[in-house]
Amino acid sequence: MQRIIPPFFVFACILLMLALNAWLPLADLLAGEGRGSGVVIMVAGLATIVTVGLQLLHFRTEIHTFRRPRRLLRGGLFRISRNPIYLGFLMGLIGAWVFLGTLSPVVGPLLFFVAANYWYIPFEENMLQREFGAEYAAYRQRVRRWI
Repeated sequence: MQRIIPPFFVFACILLMLALNAWLPLADLLAGEGRGSGVVIMVAGLATIVTVGLQLLHFRTEIHTFRRPRRLLRGGLFRISRNPIYLGFLMGLIGAWVFLGTLSPVVGPLLFFVAANYWYIPFEENMLQREFGAEYAAYRQRVRRWI
């Protein structure tokens, strides 16, 4: 079975959100000015993803979800979230939903949250536990999954 990496899943969620917004918008939630805050949320999510991605590259650890981790990072945004890239993806999707301004695109962030929380993150946590043992268990006790 080929595994879908998170960026591709996020892209699929965005396409779904755009389609739902166009063809089944349901209810308008925000006027033009309120929708602009979605851009701020998207930019914050993107900044989170880029910051953490650069940190992973700097420390030469694995960024790919389904590959063996080489290092356990605990600094930077990893001090407040065990999964800051997933948090950034979720922020970006929530920002896109706010920007679109209708109810139906909320399906995108919800789908991503479910996939991340119940598939991607547990998969990674199991690999980290096998690779780093007690060191990861101690980190897991100190730092929450999301925030």
